[in-house]
Amino acid sequence: MLVAEDLNIFRRLTAENENSTTELLANLMSRKYLRNLLLPWFIPDLTVEMFESEINVRTQKRIDMGGQPDLLIEGSDFLLIIENKTKLYTEPTECEITSYIQKVKEAHKKIKKLVYLIPLRYAFKEKFESVAKNNADFVKIKFWEDLLSFFDYLEIAHDSSVIRDALVLFRSVIDLERETKEIQLGNYEVAIMYENDIIFDVLNFISKLMKRIENMNSDLISALNAVYHETDLFSSGNSQQNECGCGRYISMKGGGSLFYGISQVSDDRDISKKYGFSIAIHEHTPRLDVKIYDCSKDKEGWYYFPLNKRVLLENSNDLFIDAVVSIVSKVIPVRYSDDDN
Repeated sequence: MLVAEDLNIFRRLTAENENSTTELLANLMSRKYLRNLLLPWFIPDLTVEMFESEINVRTQKRIDMGGQPDLLIEGSDFLLIIENKTKLYTEPTECEITSYIQKVKEAHKKIKKLVYLIPLRYAFKEKFESVAKNNADFVKIKFWEDLLSFFDYLEIAHDSSVIRDALVLFRSVIDLERETKEIQLGNYEVAIMYENDIIFDVLNFISKLMKRIENMNSDLISALNAVYHETDLFSSGNSQQNECGCGRYISMKGGGSLFYGISQVSDDRDISKKYGFSIAIHEHTPRLDVKIYDCSKDKEGWYYFPLNKRVLLENSNDLFIDAVVSIVSKVIPVRYSDDDN
C-alpha cells in the first residue's frame, strides 16, 4: 500500500523549477509497477519483501535535523532520500550536505540511502562526490541523463498521457548533457572564427577577467567576512567559464549563494538575454532584501546587481571589492550575523 502526500501531478506543472520535477517523479512512484522498477534503480540492495510493506512518499517534508529533502520514500525496512538538482548552477545548501546524511545514518532501517540526483554537468558535482566518498555506505550520486535513459529502456511513455507528459517535462526543464551532434555553429559564429582580431580580443579579455577574479577572490572573501564580523560566513565557491558567464561563486553559511563576474542576464520582465558585469545573489540567500534596488531576476531565482564600468577601467581591486561589499551589505543587512550571535 502506498500513502502519497501532496502529489497532485498538475499542481506545479507550470513551474519550471526543481519542485516541479520532484512532484512529477513522486507521482510516477505512486504507480506500483513503476515504483517497483524505479526503487531498485536508486537502491539495488532492496529485496522483494521490502516492496510489500506500506510505503510512504513525501515531498518537501521538513526533518528534525533541518531542511526539507526533495523526496523522502520510506518503507518498514528502508529509507530513501532523493535530493534533486535540475539546474547546473544551483549550489547545495548546508542541510543537503550535513542534515540529510545525519537523517539517513540515524534511521532505524536495514537499508538507508541518500541519493543526489543531478545533471552530468552539474557545477557543484565535486561537493557531492566528496560527500559520497566520505559516506560511501549511505550516499550515492545518480544522474538525470541515466534515469531518462532508463525510462527509455522501459518504454513506458506510451502507457499513459500522464507518464508521457512527465517525461517531456523532465527533458524540457532539466539542464541535460546534450549530444555533440546537437551542437551546431551558425553562419555568424563561423564568420567570427575567421576574424582573428575579434577572436584574440575575446579570448584575451576572458583570460584577463578570470585571472583578475582569481587574484582578488581571497581578499573579497575576507572583506565580506570582516563587514559581518565573522570569519567563515562567506567562503569561496567554484569558478565558472562557459556560455552562461565567467566568474566565481561565493558560498554563504546557511545556504546562500553569490556570483560575481560576467553573467548572461535574463529578466522575467524581458525575455531577451544580455551579458553584464554584475554581482548576482540567489533568492534563497538568508535575509535577502532587494527592495532598495531595481534589479533583474531570472527564472532560476538569481537577482542581478550591475557593477559600474569604473571598477574595471581603473584596474583597482580595492575599488572592485568595495563595490561588491557595498551592494551585498545593503541587500543582506549586516545585522544578520549579529542576530545569530
